Amino acid sequence: MKKTTATFGDIIKRLALIDEVQKKITELSSNVVSLQEVLADKRSRGVFGEMQLNSLISNIMPESSYKLQFSLPNNKIADCALFLPEPTSTVIIDAKFPLESYRRMTDISLGDSDRKIAEQQFKQDISKHMQDISSKYIVPGTTSGGAVIVYPDRSYIF
Repeated sequence: MKKTTATFGDIIKRLALIDEVQKKITELSSNVVSLQEVLADKRSRGVFGEMQLNSLISNIMPESSYKLQFSLPNNKIADCALFLPEPTSTVIIDAKFPLESYRRMTDISLGDSDRKIAEQQFKQDISKHMQDISSKYIVPGTTSGGAVIVYPDRSYIF
């Protein structure tokens, strides 16, 4: 009887722990869903990228050597500007990402030919983004002749 009672008590404790873990898993799942919802919307995704950029830059650069939401003379606002010594000058950083084509390119449920098409689209999206950044944020006499685009898996300098 004592062994049965002890075993039963142990089972109840373990079930309580399992219940606690299940609650944490449910909470984590809802947080993941919330993050997916944030990343689904381009505007929210942009804000999220800017927050990540802010965190990264503020951890490695002194506050006086960069500015977030930097206004250029052409009335464009860059995500970040790094104020570097000459001859480099001011380098603009953009934190945007063509997520849709990236997702298709990395979707293993698609066939090889579909992923290849998505990869070509992703390359086109990056190329267009580089042209957009170049025309908006490279300002002779104000910025350096290049810029940086920050993506989740790498950065491109052009």
